[in-house]
Amino acid sequence: MIHQKNRFGLGTRRIGAGMTAVAAIFMLGGMDSASCPSTSVPIGGNCGTAVSNPPQVLAADHILGEADAPVVVFEYSDLQCPFCGSFDRNQFPTLQSDYIDTGKVRFVFRHFPLTNLHADAQRAAEASECAADQDMFFEYIKAVFSDATRQQNLSAAVLREIADEVGLDLTAYDACIAAAAKGPRVEQDVNSGTALGVPGTPTFYVNGIQTNSNTLKDVIDCEITKAGG
Repeated sequence: MIHQKNRFGLGTRRIGAGMTAVAAIFMLGGMDSASCPSTSVPIGGNCGTAVSNPPQVLAADHILGEADAPVVVFEYSDLQCPFCGSFDRNQFPTLQSDYIDTGKVRFVFRHFPLTNLHADAQRAAEASECAADQDMFFEYIKAVFSDATRQQNLSAAVLREIADEVGLDLTAYDACIAAAAKGPRVEQDVNSGTALGVPGTPTFYVNGIQTNSNTLKDVIDCEITKAGG
């Protein structure tokens, strides 16, 4: 028997020997069709109920969109989560063109690597922060998500290939990786997500309303309408 502690609000559970972590999560917490361990969040009432401690935009955040947008969307994401990759490839382009680029949504990306499921997620998050030092954070994570097969093997060598692919200064990138100083920056995001009770990835907060990729657009549209947009 083993003990497993995870970041999905399940606490510490005893799991039978031979049972995989993923199988245990199906039993303990459930998995929807669009996220690594999570739960479906229906829209109810006035677009949904905001959490009691909604996330606030910080100076260190990775942000797209106008500061005065009526809707702020936070995404908690894992760079090795296949559902996060699917969201970025299939839904984010529309979110960007129809909502972010038109001034309706301000988008904030935060890390939430599920390290007990994805061995390379922490490494990838730290590498993306090295890309951020060169003002290429979103270009880097887009490249990570662009290839579903490659995303499942984000070794140090693969992450460096991605750095070269997006045009980073590799000397600066290598120095950043060697310094191993980006862990606290990633942990800052993780701690904020843990405080919110993030159930899995990707999880979104739309003006403080927790939702997932299945209902994200509906909640955004509802909040835009509420704001008179």
